[in-house]
Amino acid sequence: MENMTELERKFIMMSRIAVILRKSDLVSSVTLHGDFAVMDVLDEMDGYEHVSSIYDREITEQELLDWWSAIEG
Repeated sequence: MENMTELERKFIMMSRIAVILRKSDLVSSVTLHGDFAVMDVLDEMDGYEHVSSIYDREITEQELLDWWSAIEG
């Protein structure tokens, strides 16, 4: 991951988090829109109710890593 941009690294982390969230009845999509990435999280148990949108500009790589570690365990 050394030669990647911050946006690319965050996109990959968001994608990996999305896979882990699926195990908790949360559905998420991660999309790249040119110069920004967004992860939308929906709660499947509540009829796909929107839970949150996370934009790469609003979260640090460390926060994504912390979140990933917390939900993976």
